[in-house]
Amino acid sequence: MESRLRSLCRIGLGAILVGPLFAILLFSSNWQWPALGHLIDVLWKTTAQSFLSSIASMILGLGGALGLLHWQNSRFRGWLEVFCLLPGFLPALFVILPVLNLSGLIGHYPFGLRGIVLVHTLMCAGLVAVTISRLISGKLGGMVELAWVEGASRWSLVRTGLLGYLRADLALLAFYVFALCFASFAVPLIMGGLNGQTIEVLIYEKIRQGGGWSQAFVLSLVQMLFLFGFSLILSRSSDVRQQGRYQVRYLTWIPGLVPPILFSVFVLTAQFSGLQLGIEQLLQTDLLVSLLPELVFHTLLVGVGTGIFVFILLLLVAGLSPHWGLDQFLTGYASPSAVVTGFAFLLFGFYGLWGSHLAMILGLGLLFLPGLYRLMGRSLLHSVSRQVQVARVAGASWTLIFWQIEFPQVSSGFLWLAGLAAFWACGDFALSSIVAESSSTLGLMVKGYMTSYRLELATVLNLILICVSSLCFLFFGSLGFVVHKKSLS
Repeated sequence: MESRLRSLCRIGLGAILVGPLFAILLFSSNWQWPALGHLIDVLWKTTAQSFLSSIASMILGLGGALGLLHWQNSRFRGWLEVFCLLPGFLPALFVILPVLNLSGLIGHYPFGLRGIVLVHTLMCAGLVAVTISRLISGKLGGMVELAWVEGASRWSLVRTGLLGYLRADLALLAFYVFALCFASFAVPLIMGGLNGQTIEVLIYEKIRQGGGWSQAFVLSLVQMLFLFGFSLILSRSSDVRQQGRYQVRYLTWIPGLVPPILFSVFVLTAQFSGLQLGIEQLLQTDLLVSLLPELVFHTLLVGVGTGIFVFILLLLVAGLSPHWGLDQFLTGYASPSAVVTGFAFLLFGFYGLWGSHLAMILGLGLLFLPGLYRLMGRSLLHSVSRQVQVARVAGASWTLIFWQIEFPQVSSGFLWLAGLAAFWACGDFALSSIVAESSSTLGLMVKGYMTSYRLELATVLNLILICVSSLCFLFFGSLGFVVHKKSLS
């Protein structure tokens, strides 16, 4: 009975995650296929921007990886890696606004293909740099040390060792960045302009303008199958295992680290561009000042609510684990797009102020769950799997195993992931702009001022948004710290 109930719960969880796509299917009464010529054109543009973004990120990331190797055994390496990863972990809004601020100073806005590639490269180059540096340390350490002793040059080490021996890993990493950019909606929505339409934006336009549910379903299915194919390829990659403290500093090239560092510095410092003028404009706009407490409250509501929902979903996954099928599903599953998820909640009747905020919480939670599971949730559950097996052999029930073994050991990590989800949710404007009837959160308000080129006001509100997002993250992080301390006592 217990095993049957667990099986039903796994099926239910999968149905909930895939639910938005089937909701679109249910409302697709008059079937119309997208015009083949237009579909091919949009697929070509989406593929082109994704390819260019991945190539630029790989080139700059490769140089950054060689720079990071200089601090291989330094205590500052961890901080350098976190700093390089910063643009990739921030919501897209926090990266797009600095680009628009700088573009306003120059007098030219890089909309279209250039703008999309620029923002994606800013977000992904640091991630690529950190990943490649760890690949080199984990897989090439002994080979590099031996080859250098035997007199190999730095170029031959890069060409034969790095680009030769690691070519499969580098290809998988490039595919990952490509898939990430291919599924992006927030960046093309703002930076696409008239000539930057991608498949996500096309889905949005099909539903928003004419209610083309059937075409949206076909487009979403094409995108999901495309990304699922990439996930199958990526799932074959081997884990990076540290093989010892080898000296790989012979491969270092310190100037290569300059672009990823500059990207992070730019994203952080450009947040303050036009701040003084923005504060003056804010104080002169009485209506906006009166709305600020309500905007902050709604943003906190969405952030904290999303964090709680993600934490509950992760605990549900933990309670239904270990299970090979569930693990493979969450590892390879590509969530329906933010567009499809948002419109699905509208179809389910999530209207009005509170209905739209509930749709934001539930929709963002469903979108974030697979990525957070792959990020850290999977490794946390795998770390306790042997203990679960021993407890089952000893005759312990699944309920006892969850509360006595799994929950004490994974809850603090899950709370950290919930805090990350809350941070992202506060800055969301992609799904939120679909389900919201007005600019009821700080993220939506910043997006509105950005698109109307009132960048100074957007900058001020964005800094308030960063503070609110950080509070949400610290709230869940503090809970995780307390839970971790209690589990050790």
